[in-house]
Amino acid sequence: MASSPGYPARFSAHVGYLFTELSLPERIAAAGRAGFVAVEHPAPMQIPATRMRELLADAGVAFAQMGLAPGDASRGEKGLAALPDARGRFRDGALAGLDYAAEIGCHMVHPMAGVLPQGTTLEALWPAYLDNLHFVAEEAEKRGLTVLIEPIGPGTLPGYAIARTGDALRAITELGRPNVRMLFDVFHGYREGLDPAAVIAAESRRIAHIHLADEPGRHEPGTGWIDFRAIRQALAAGYGGLLGCEYVPLAGTVDGLTWMSQWTGDGESGDSFGDT
Repeated sequence: MASSPGYPARFSAHVGYLFTELSLPERIAAAGRAGFVAVEHPAPMQIPATRMRELLADAGVAFAQMGLAPGDASRGEKGLAALPDARGRFRDGALAGLDYAAEIGCHMVHPMAGVLPQGTTLEALWPAYLDNLHFVAEEAEKRGLTVLIEPIGPGTLPGYAIARTGDALRAITELGRPNVRMLFDVFHGYREGLDPAAVIAAESRRIAHIHLADEPGRHEPGTGWIDFRAIRQALAAGYGGLLGCEYVPLAGTVDGLTWMSQWTGDGESGDSFGDT
């Protein structure tokens, strides 16, 4: 079996998926013990910023990226950025989240677009979406932060406004702001019918963060069909950011981390991703 292509991977633990048997503060500590350099979570503001800074310092990790103005989950909201009727709530929530991110040293924020109201199209909401993103990008720039756009397909989140990679790239192009970039999830991309490695190779300059998970099952890389050797080759050719581990562990989180040694150079010369 051929050796894996080298890539100096640095991993972020998505603690909404990993270490879930623990409380959120305990997950941050566990991520540090497991060797992650960063953590991420869509809703960290449940922990006051001063306490979050302490947790991060104690664990020896950074906070990679967080959600912004997620809306009311009890009402089925998955973000507000594309919803014209929620403009005020979005902007109030965004400002609070941006201040929190800056205070804890988190440099990337993800304002989720939201689920399309029944009978509405993305095109109809597009002007409002771009207006809200322009607002948040300006405010983020004042704080030295990057705004992320993540496409999430219907198989994962039915009706989500930004469902295709092309939608995210279109928004980035039309906004024309250097601090607005894409969060590319190889699992979502694969389920969209794309070649994740090809997307990374073509768009590495517009990708600020990458999430890893395999298909089927959204489990650890190497457990399914996605060609992670090709992805590593694409990463080595131009990507310099973190790799977020946003997957559902097959068993316990720690027991499932053995795949990471293949990406950091600590494993055998062979790998579990198959030959190409």
